[in-house]
Amino acid sequence: MVIIEISYIFQNLMIDLNEPISVVANDAGGANQIVSFLRNNINKKTSIQPFMSGPAKKIWQLNFPEIHLANSIENAILGTKILISGTGWQTDIEKKARKIALNLDIYSISILDNWVNYKDRFIMDGVLNLPDEIWVVDKYALREAKNTFPLFKNFFQINDYYLDDAVKRIKHLKNTNQILYILEPIRSNWGHGIEQGEFQALDYFLDSFHKIKLPLSTKIILKPHPSEDSKKYVSWVSSKDSFNINISNLPIEDLISQSSYIIGCNSLALYISIKAKKNVICSLPPWAGKSTLPVNNLRYLRDL
Repeated sequence: MVIIEISYIFQNLMIDLNEPISVVANDAGGANQIVSFLRNNINKKTSIQPFMSGPAKKIWQLNFPEIHLANSIENAILGTKILISGTGWQTDIEKKARKIALNLDIYSISILDNWVNYKDRFIMDGVLNLPDEIWVVDKYALREAKNTFPLFKNFFQINDYYLDDAVKRIKHLKNTNQILYILEPIRSNWGHGIEQGEFQALDYFLDSFHKIKLPLSTKIILKPHPSEDSKKYVSWVSSKDSFNINISNLPIEDLISQSSYIIGCNSLALYISIKAKKNVICSLPPWAGKSTLPVNNLRYLRDL
Protein backbone atom coordinates (compact mmCIF):
# COMPACT_ATOMS: atom_id res chain seq x y z
CA MET A 1 0.00 0.00 0.00
CA VAL A 2 1.49 3.35 -1.04
CA ILE A 3 0.93 6.26 1.30
CA ILE A 4 0.57 9.93 0.36
CA GLU A 5 -0.61 13.16 1.86
CA ILE A 6 -2.59 15.68 -0.19
CA SER A 7 -4.10 19.00 0.72
CA TYR A 8 -5.31 21.97 -1.26
CA ILE A 9 -6.58 25.48 -0.48
CA PHE A 10 -9.47 27.33 -2.13
CA GLN A 11 -9.99 30.86 -0.88
CA ASN A 12 -9.76 30.43 2.92
CA LEU A 13 -10.94 26.83 2.93
CA MET A 14 -8.48 24.04 3.65
CA ILE A 15 -9.51 20.53 2.67
CA ASP A 16 -7.20 17.76 3.84
CA LEU A 17 -7.22 14.56 1.85
CA ASN A 18 -5.49 12.52 4.52
CA GLU A 19 -8.08 9.77 4.57
CA PRO A 20 -7.80 6.65 2.35
CA ILE A 21 -8.59 7.72 -1.22
CA SER A 22 -9.99 5.79 -4.15
CA VAL A 23 -9.47 7.08 -7.68
CA VAL A 24 -11.47 5.87 -10.68
CA ALA A 25 -11.17 6.88 -14.33
CA ASN A 26 -11.52 5.53 -17.84
CA ASP A 27 -10.98 8.41 -20.28
CA ALA A 28 -7.55 9.93 -20.84
CA GLY A 29 -8.58 13.49 -19.96
CA GLY A 30 -9.80 12.70 -16.46
CA ALA A 31 -6.91 10.32 -15.79
CA ASN A 32 -4.33 12.92 -16.83
CA GLN A 33 -5.85 15.51 -14.52
CA ILE A 34 -6.07 13.11 -11.56
CA VAL A 35 -2.54 11.78 -12.07
CA SER A 36 -1.07 15.28 -12.42
CA PHE A 37 -2.88 16.47 -9.30
CA LEU A 38 -1.57 13.53 -7.28
CA ARG A 39 1.96 13.76 -8.69
CA ASN A 40 2.21 17.44 -7.79
CA ASN A 41 0.85 17.00 -4.26
CA ILE A 42 2.41 13.73 -3.17
CA ASN A 43 3.80 13.08 0.31
CA LYS A 44 3.77 9.73 2.05
CA LYS A 45 0.83 9.60 4.39
CA THR A 46 -2.48 8.49 2.88
CA SER A 47 -3.34 5.28 1.06
CA ILE A 48 -4.56 5.38 -2.56
CA GLN A 49 -6.67 2.63 -4.09
CA PRO A 50 -7.03 3.10 -7.87
CA PHE A 51 -9.25 1.46 -10.46
CA MET A 52 -8.49 2.44 -14.04
CA SER A 53 -9.74 1.08 -17.34
CA GLY A 54 -9.38 2.00 -21.01
CA PRO A 55 -6.82 4.75 -21.79
CA ALA A 56 -6.66 5.70 -18.10
CA LYS A 57 -5.08 2.35 -17.18
CA LYS A 58 -1.95 2.97 -19.24
CA ILE A 59 -1.67 6.56 -17.99
CA TRP A 60 -1.81 5.38 -14.38
CA GLN A 61 0.73 2.59 -14.86
CA LEU A 62 3.19 4.94 -16.57
CA ASN A 63 2.99 7.48 -13.74
CA PHE A 64 2.48 5.28 -10.66
CA PRO A 65 3.79 1.79 -11.48
CA GLU A 66 4.31 1.15 -7.77
CA ILE A 67 0.60 1.66 -6.95
CA HIS A 68 -1.17 -1.46 -8.18
CA LEU A 69 -4.66 -1.23 -9.63
CA ALA A 70 -7.63 -2.81 -7.89
CA ASN A 71 -9.37 -5.55 -9.87
CA SER A 72 -12.81 -3.94 -9.54
CA ILE A 73 -14.47 -0.62 -8.77
CA GLU A 74 -15.89 -2.09 -5.58
CA ASN A 75 -12.47 -3.20 -4.29
CA ALA A 76 -10.98 0.20 -5.11
CA ILE A 77 -13.64 2.02 -3.10
CA LEU A 78 -13.88 -0.46 -0.21
CA GLY A 79 -12.45 1.00 2.99
CA THR A 80 -11.81 4.48 1.60
CA LYS A 81 -13.23 7.80 2.76
CA ILE A 82 -12.91 9.84 -0.45
CA LEU A 83 -13.48 9.07 -4.13
CA ILE A 84 -11.86 11.14 -6.88
CA SER A 85 -13.30 10.25 -10.28
CA GLY A 86 -13.03 11.36 -13.86
CA THR A 87 -16.08 12.36 -15.89
CA GLY A 88 -15.60 10.50 -19.17
CA TRP A 89 -18.39 9.77 -21.63
CA GLN A 90 -17.08 6.53 -23.18
CA THR A 91 -18.19 4.21 -20.37
CA ASP A 92 -20.27 4.28 -17.17
CA ILE A 93 -17.33 3.21 -15.00
CA GLU A 94 -16.93 6.56 -13.25
CA LYS A 95 -20.69 6.96 -12.90
CA LYS A 96 -20.92 3.52 -11.26
CA ALA A 97 -18.11 4.49 -8.88
CA ARG A 98 -19.98 7.63 -7.83
CA LYS A 99 -23.16 5.63 -7.25
CA ILE A 100 -21.29 3.13 -5.08
CA ALA A 101 -19.70 5.99 -3.14
CA LEU A 102 -23.12 7.55 -2.59
CA ASN A 103 -24.54 4.27 -1.26
CA LEU A 104 -21.56 3.83 1.08
CA ASP A 105 -21.61 7.46 2.25
CA ILE A 106 -18.12 8.06 0.83
CA TYR A 107 -17.28 11.67 -0.01
CA SER A 108 -17.22 11.99 -3.79
CA ILE A 109 -15.17 14.44 -5.89
CA SER A 110 -15.31 14.58 -9.70
CA ILE A 111 -13.02 16.47 -12.04
CA LEU A 112 -14.21 18.02 -15.31
CA ASP A 113 -11.42 17.94 -17.87
CA ASN A 114 -13.25 19.48 -20.83
CA TRP A 115 -15.76 22.21 -21.63
CA VAL A 116 -18.76 20.40 -23.13
CA ASN A 117 -21.58 17.91 -22.40
CA TYR A 118 -21.40 18.35 -18.64
CA LYS A 119 -24.86 17.03 -17.80
CA ASP A 120 -24.39 13.81 -19.79
CA ARG A 121 -21.25 13.06 -17.80
CA PHE A 122 -23.33 12.59 -14.64
CA ILE A 123 -26.42 10.82 -16.01
CA MET A 124 -26.73 7.04 -15.74
CA ASP A 125 -29.92 5.11 -16.45
CA GLY A 126 -31.71 8.41 -16.94
CA VAL A 127 -30.83 9.68 -13.46
CA LEU A 128 -28.59 12.67 -12.69
CA ASN A 129 -26.15 11.80 -9.88
CA LEU A 130 -23.84 14.64 -8.87
CA PRO A 131 -20.86 14.17 -6.50
CA ASP A 132 -20.26 16.13 -3.30
CA GLU A 133 -17.72 18.34 -5.09
CA ILE A 134 -16.91 19.16 -8.70
CA TRP A 135 -13.41 20.30 -9.61
CA VAL A 136 -12.58 22.34 -12.70
CA VAL A 137 -9.22 23.63 -13.89
CA ASP A 138 -10.04 26.98 -15.52
CA LYS A 139 -12.53 29.84 -15.44
CA TYR A 140 -14.26 28.71 -18.65
CA ALA A 141 -15.09 25.31 -17.23
CA LEU A 142 -16.21 26.90 -13.96
CA ARG A 143 -18.62 29.21 -15.77
CA GLU A 144 -20.02 26.37 -17.90
CA ALA A 145 -20.41 24.10 -14.88
CA LYS A 146 -22.28 26.75 -12.89
CA ASN A 147 -24.58 27.42 -15.86
CA THR A 148 -25.24 23.69 -16.29
CA PHE A 149 -25.89 22.99 -12.61
CA PRO A 150 -27.22 26.30 -11.18
CA LEU A 151 -28.41 24.76 -7.90
CA PHE A 152 -25.13 22.98 -7.17
CA LYS A 153 -22.76 24.95 -4.95
CA ASN A 154 -19.60 22.90 -4.39
CA PHE A 155 -17.49 23.91 -7.39
CA PHE A 156 -13.77 24.41 -6.91
CA GLN A 157 -11.21 25.62 -9.43
CA ILE A 158 -7.93 23.83 -8.86
CA ASN A 159 -4.63 24.47 -10.56
CA ASP A 160 -4.32 22.83 -14.01
CA TYR A 161 -1.29 20.73 -13.17
CA TYR A 162 -1.65 18.65 -16.33
CA LEU A 163 -1.57 21.71 -18.57
CA ASP A 164 1.40 23.16 -16.68
CA ASP A 165 3.35 19.90 -16.88
CA ALA A 166 2.57 19.37 -20.58
CA VAL A 167 3.57 22.91 -21.58
CA LYS A 168 6.90 22.54 -19.74
CA ARG A 169 7.69 19.42 -21.77
CA ILE A 170 7.03 21.09 -25.14
CA LYS A 171 10.09 22.46 -26.95
CA HIS A 172 10.33 25.01 -29.75
CA LEU A 173 12.50 23.38 -32.40
CA LYS A 174 13.48 25.24 -35.56
CA ASN A 175 12.93 24.10 -39.17
CA THR A 176 10.96 20.99 -38.25
CA ASN A 177 9.12 20.83 -41.61
CA GLN A 178 6.41 18.71 -40.01
CA ILE A 179 2.69 19.13 -39.45
CA LEU A 180 0.99 17.38 -36.55
CA TYR A 181 -2.70 16.57 -37.02
CA ILE A 182 -4.38 15.70 -33.72
CA LEU A 183 -7.19 13.21 -34.23
CA GLU A 184 -10.30 12.76 -32.13
CA PRO A 185 -13.68 10.99 -32.36
CA ILE A 186 -16.18 13.75 -33.15
CA ARG A 187 -19.43 11.70 -33.03
CA SER A 188 -21.22 13.96 -35.52
CA ASN A 189 -21.35 14.57 -39.24
CA TRP A 190 -22.98 17.98 -38.74
CA GLY A 191 -25.84 16.94 -41.02
CA HIS A 192 -23.43 17.00 -43.94
CA GLY A 193 -22.90 13.84 -45.99
CA ILE A 194 -22.42 10.37 -44.55
CA GLU A 195 -18.79 10.47 -43.42
CA GLN A 196 -17.96 10.76 -39.72
CA GLY A 197 -16.97 14.26 -38.67
CA GLU A 198 -13.35 13.36 -38.01
CA PHE A 199 -12.94 12.16 -41.61
CA GLN A 200 -14.76 15.18 -43.00
CA ALA A 201 -12.31 17.42 -41.13
CA LEU A 202 -9.34 15.39 -42.38
CA ASP A 203 -10.55 15.62 -45.99
CA TYR A 204 -11.14 19.34 -45.62
CA PHE A 205 -7.61 19.73 -44.23
CA LEU A 206 -6.06 18.09 -47.30
CA ASP A 207 -8.39 19.89 -49.71
CA SER A 208 -7.25 23.19 -48.15
CA PHE A 209 -3.62 22.21 -47.62
CA HIS A 210 -2.45 24.81 -50.15
CA LYS A 211 -3.63 27.56 -47.77
CA ILE A 212 -0.84 26.71 -45.32
CA LYS A 213 1.71 27.45 -48.05
CA LEU A 214 3.97 24.49 -47.37
CA PRO A 215 5.40 22.02 -49.93
CA LEU A 216 3.22 19.03 -50.80
CA SER A 217 6.09 16.84 -49.58
CA THR A 218 5.77 18.20 -46.01
CA LYS A 219 5.58 15.39 -43.47
CA ILE A 220 2.09 15.09 -41.93
CA ILE A 221 1.85 13.12 -38.68
CA LEU A 222 -1.52 11.87 -37.46
CA LYS A 223 -1.77 11.41 -33.69
CA PRO A 224 -4.75 9.20 -32.73
CA HIS A 225 -6.84 10.06 -29.69
CA PRO A 226 -6.05 7.78 -26.70
CA SER A 227 -9.53 6.24 -26.98
CA GLU A 228 -9.06 5.31 -30.65
CA ASP A 229 -7.37 2.43 -32.45
CA SER A 230 -4.89 3.86 -34.94
CA LYS A 231 -6.03 1.18 -37.42
CA LYS A 232 -9.17 3.27 -37.86
CA TYR A 233 -7.18 5.67 -40.06
CA VAL A 234 -4.97 3.24 -42.01
CA SER A 235 -7.31 2.95 -44.99
CA TRP A 236 -7.77 6.73 -45.16
CA VAL A 237 -4.00 7.28 -45.15
CA SER A 238 -3.53 4.68 -47.90
CA SER A 239 -6.04 6.50 -50.09
CA LYS A 240 -4.06 9.78 -49.85
CA ASP A 241 -0.80 8.63 -51.42
CA SER A 242 -0.10 12.03 -52.97
CA PHE A 243 0.63 13.32 -49.43
CA ASN A 244 3.40 12.31 -47.02
CA ILE A 245 1.23 11.04 -44.16
CA ASN A 246 2.18 8.78 -41.25
CA ILE A 247 0.46 7.70 -38.04
CA SER A 248 2.38 8.02 -34.77
CA ASN A 249 1.75 7.03 -31.15
CA LEU A 250 4.74 8.89 -29.73
CA PRO A 251 3.99 11.02 -26.63
CA ILE A 252 1.91 14.04 -27.60
CA GLU A 253 4.37 16.56 -26.14
CA ASP A 254 7.17 15.11 -28.29
CA LEU A 255 5.06 15.33 -31.44
CA ILE A 256 4.00 18.90 -30.66
CA SER A 257 7.65 19.84 -30.08
CA GLN A 258 8.71 18.34 -33.40
CA SER A 259 6.03 20.09 -35.48
CA SER A 260 5.84 23.55 -37.01
CA TYR A 261 2.03 23.48 -37.29
CA ILE A 262 -0.51 21.81 -35.00
CA ILE A 263 -3.86 21.08 -36.69
CA GLY A 264 -7.09 19.67 -35.24
CA CYS A 265 -10.68 20.34 -34.20
CA ASN A 266 -11.60 20.36 -30.50
CA SER A 267 -8.85 18.32 -28.87
CA LEU A 268 -7.37 19.24 -25.50
CA ALA A 269 -3.96 18.71 -27.10
CA LEU A 270 -4.79 21.60 -29.43
CA TYR A 271 -5.47 23.79 -26.39
CA ILE A 272 -2.17 22.70 -24.83
CA SER A 273 -0.40 23.63 -28.08
CA ILE A 274 -1.93 27.11 -27.96
CA LYS A 275 -0.79 27.58 -24.36
CA ALA A 276 2.69 26.46 -25.43
CA LYS A 277 2.61 29.22 -28.08
CA LYS A 278 2.76 26.83 -31.02
CA ASN A 279 1.31 27.60 -34.45
CA VAL A 280 -2.23 26.18 -34.20
CA ILE A 281 -4.94 25.96 -36.87
CA CYS A 282 -8.45 24.53 -36.50
CA SER A 283 -9.49 22.20 -39.34
CA LEU A 284 -13.24 22.20 -38.70
CA PRO A 285 -14.90 22.65 -42.11
CA PRO A 286 -17.21 25.62 -42.76
CA TRP A 287 -20.37 23.55 -42.16
CA ALA A 288 -19.17 22.37 -38.74
CA GLY A 289 -19.55 25.59 -36.78
CA LYS A 290 -17.04 26.82 -34.20
CA SER A 291 -14.60 24.85 -32.10
CA THR A 292 -15.57 24.13 -28.49
CA LEU A 293 -12.11 25.21 -27.29
CA PRO A 294 -12.28 28.30 -25.03
CA VAL A 295 -10.01 30.34 -27.27
CA ASN A 296 -11.07 33.72 -28.67
CA ASN A 297 -8.38 34.09 -31.33
CA LEU A 298 -8.29 30.54 -32.66
CA ARG A 299 -7.24 30.47 -36.32
CA TYR A 300 -9.41 28.47 -38.70
CA LEU A 301 -8.17 26.85 -41.89
CA ARG A 302 -11.35 27.98 -43.63
CA ASP A 303 -10.45 31.63 -42.95
CA LEU A 304 -6.91 31.54 -44.32
